[in-house]
Amino acid sequence: MGISMGKRIAVFSTAWNAELIGEFLRGMSRRARETGNSLYIFNNYGGFHGEKEYNDCEYNIFELALKSNFDGAVIISNNIASRERVVKLVGQLKERNIPCISVEQEIDGVCMVGTDNYAAMADVVEHLIEVHKCRVFNYIGGPAANMEAMQRRQAFCDTLRRHGIEPETRRMGDYSFNESDGEKAFNDFADRGCLLADVVVCANDMMAIGFISKLEQCGYKVPEDMRVTGFDNTLRAQSNIPGLASVKRCNEELGRQCVDSMIRMLAGGIYPKNEYSTHEYVPNESCGCVPYVVTERHRKKEIFDILYTNEEIRRKINYMQTRLMTAPSLEDFAVKLWWELDNFKIDNFCLLIDESKYKENGVEPSYGIDDEAVAADAQEAPSLEYPENMLLLLNKKSTDNRPVSFVTSKLIPDGFIDEKEKSHIIVFMPLHHNGRQFGYCVMENGIEYIENGSLYYWLSVLNTALETIRQSICIRELNKKLAHLYMYDVMTGIYNRFALQHVGAILFEKNRRKGRHTLFLFADMDGLKKINDTYGHEVGDAAIKAMALILNDVKPDSSFFCLRYGGDEFLLMGSCDNEDEAANIQKQIEKKIDAYNSSGMLPAALSASIGHIISSPDDHKMVMEDYIRTADKMMYRIKQERKRERR
Repeated sequence: MGISMGKRIAVFSTAWNAELIGEFLRGMSRRARETGNSLYIFNNYGGFHGEKEYNDCEYNIFELALKSNFDGAVIISNNIASRERVVKLVGQLKERNIPCISVEQEIDGVCMVGTDNYAAMADVVEHLIEVHKCRVFNYIGGPAANMEAMQRRQAFCDTLRRHGIEPETRRMGDYSFNESDGEKAFNDFADRGCLLADVVVCANDMMAIGFISKLEQCGYKVPEDMRVTGFDNTLRAQSNIPGLASVKRCNEELGRQCVDSMIRMLAGGIYPKNEYSTHEYVPNESCGCVPYVVTERHRKKEIFDILYTNEEIRRKINYMQTRLMTAPSLEDFAVKLWWELDNFKIDNFCLLIDESKYKENGVEPSYGIDDEAVAADAQEAPSLEYPENMLLLLNKKSTDNRPVSFVTSKLIPDGFIDEKEKSHIIVFMPLHHNGRQFGYCVMENGIEYIENGSLYYWLSVLNTALETIRQSICIRELNKKLAHLYMYDVMTGIYNRFALQHVGAILFEKNRRKGRHTLFLFADMDGLKKINDTYGHEVGDAAIKAMALILNDVKPDSSFFCLRYGGDEFLLMGSCDNEDEAANIQKQIEKKIDAYNSSGMLPAALSASIGHIISSPDDHKMVMEDYIRTADKMMYRIKQERKRERR
């Protein structure tokens, strides 16, 4: 068993119960190092109390693992709230012929390593009946579909019946393993008129602590008025006042046992369908036994140590949040995060991003929008797929931290781990916010951060900061589009009158400073009202678009721009040195109008009256608006002359 095998084992972990999962992973990592194997831990914080959208994004880290190959897999299936997700994952692993172990939950065709929940709960009930002579039992169970919860509930009922006590349905309930569920159960029992009992047996410690808290708020004492027991024997249970009687699961031993079972499996050895680790019922104050904790002084010290450590970690996390939230871009975020990693003594870390969520593409908005299509698109759920290629935004091991493209199936960048070492413990974590997948991050040797619970809060800060950056990019994009809408004419796609104060004013002042002349050419369509009255507004709109296209086409160089000044009025502006150039531009317009009319694309002929003026850079009395008005007057005079000629 001590022979190094050099195998890669994927671990699918949900660490909503950080202490218990941390102990288990610690046992796995120590045994993996002793045997020369590597663990790739795909960790998340989906839970029984989480919203589906949140859980889906968390559990999606499992899909990342399936992009690569592993020698074996361990699923901590009892902590995964979705049974469907567990069954799907097992099926995916079987398709890839990857040997699999389920932790604490029986699954068809899969080896299970775990606690004998049935025997452990039976020990609790036996103790309460034999030692404390309890006859009236209330039961606070876990989720109805959770295998561990079902086994504990069944053991509770069977053990009572063996002692001639029939379980009462009204004194039993299924909840979600949270502290608040203990308070809810208290209210439910009170509403049913069965609050008082000899003992309340709880399927885990958190619900028991919540129930005790509610009891004390209502003036009851434990164990004097009612006994209470839990399950898991967490530090919280041991430090509770009164100390909580509970079942101690040897989670670290279970983790070690998992690695040994996987080694036997990979070596082709014989192994049992189900393997159980040891458990122990730990009597304590809440069931009326002699306190299990050594002294009050030790208890206080333990609580103080936990609080002090957590306070220090939270303080660092708060500082990190303040700094990361000011990052305007992904690149700046990566630089700031680099230094934060040193504060947490994280030596090896990398962060990979789905770049499509953050691109500033500068695409101009489309007009004539299909409202139904937009509504359908808004309702479509964001993709949770990890793309084939991602952006390696930060790699703590690299001296060159310029963002580079990365093939996702590789999972970690080259050089991330020291290939000379026989064993590696690598933790993968999803990054997402509000149902939108950002990517993932990787940390080497991160078990302690899972166990002390800080990793959850640390990741929350990363997710919030990444979402803030994404929103900032979206706002910048939106501002670009709003600026476009503000300055562009929806019908024709050329500038509108508002652009004069931006593009026009800048061109005019620039030419004046450099001693250049500026052409102001004003065109007004002839007979548009008649076209609308005769052929309808659709033809009239087509005529306006055609005129805009013609004027836009005759621009001699990039200094020129064309805008729709009003309904059927247009302005062409640009650098122009003399009247000959201006006359040539006007001739080009007339030629293009004739060519368009010859094409027969419209049932009516296009026509326009044109007036122009060229500014003098030495004339500081006239401003841009004066030149536009003058060009307009000249156009109007020409229009009137043409009308008289037609008479």
